[in-house]
Amino acid sequence: SCTASGAWSGSLATSGTKAVSPTSTATYSLTCTGSGGSATASTVVTVTSSTNSSIYWGAWIDGDPTYAFYYGNPAPNGQNWMDAPWGNTGNTWDRYEQNTGKKVTIDHYGQPNPWNQTTFYGSTANIITNRGAIPLIDMSSQTTPLTDIANGVYDSQIKTWAANVKAWGKPFFLRWDWEMNGTWFNWGAQAKNSPSEYVKSWQHFHDVVTAAGATNVTWVWCPNLDFSGSTSLSSLYPGDSYVDWTCLDGYNKGSTSNSFNNLYSQSYKDLLAVAPTKPIMIGEVSSLEYGSGVKANWITDMLSTQLPNNFPKIKAVVWFNWRNSDNGGVTWNSFPIESSPGSQAAFKAGIASGYYKAGNSTLTNLPLLTKVPMP
Repeated sequence: SCTASGAWSGSLATSGTKAVSPTSTATYSLTCTGSGGSATASTVVTVTSSTNSSIYWGAWIDGDPTYAFYYGNPAPNGQNWMDAPWGNTGNTWDRYEQNTGKKVTIDHYGQPNPWNQTTFYGSTANIITNRGAIPLIDMSSQTTPLTDIANGVYDSQIKTWAANVKAWGKPFFLRWDWEMNGTWFNWGAQAKNSPSEYVKSWQHFHDVVTAAGATNVTWVWCPNLDFSGSTSLSSLYPGDSYVDWTCLDGYNKGSTSNSFNNLYSQSYKDLLAVAPTKPIMIGEVSSLEYGSGVKANWITDMLSTQLPNNFPKIKAVVWFNWRNSDNGGVTWNSFPIESSPGSQAAFKAGIASGYYKAGNSTLTNLPLLTKVPMP
């Protein structure tokens, strides 16, 4: 027979192993007695402070169809639910932070590329900074040939856009031509055919923007999680001098639930092999509902165990809070945290940790024309 002492808690099996998760340095002792007498052994698990005191967190916060589905129109302010950052007080952003119990540090939204919209709407970005958060802006080349970008066809429009970005001046994240290692976007299909053209187009776009003095752009290179047939990350990486943050997008959305660690661990290692010195952002992440408690447990594991303990280079995580459809509205993805009371409660409890930085006024007073600082 064996008796446990020290930091053990809960029931102990008579054989096998037991996982422990101490929050501070702890000693575990086991005394076993049999016909040959007694023996005692101990082990000390040393817990040191995380290298990250906190990381950024945020979301793509969809209004209609997401909150229109969950809460009906109109929103409390009398408008229909609008995608954040739009909608003003009483709309989608307020409801999301009410549901999470914490202010985001990143708001994720999209804008057209410079040759479709040379204006940089600082008034929109100001909505975000005025709320104590950092803009994360998606922008893509759409169907434009990457060779045209690399060869300077759109330099005039890019320069105008960059001048507007410089005039606004505040640091923000730009996620340009994301998920380029897959072929579901046109730029990814082009990158599959010629990775070097993707790299050249990224480098040229970066160089034109930087030369115009828009040094407040924080460049985020964001592939999808690796999959069979994906284009290799090493062939698509523009280089350390062209990238400020690397990134991964990935969802728990297969036919059965898959743990965060299983989904992300290999791609995380591959990303570090390509760019070991760069901070990492999770640009899009969510889970479907798979039955009672499955998504809630998945969220708890991601926020409370995996990110703080197993993925130290991840410095920002951005949830995809959008009940979208992949097939024209035949079925809808249960990605929002509000997809069940248990999932919402699990997210609120996990994000409450001090590990996830809360939005505050210090993020609205960053030095102009500088990069987004480390959290």
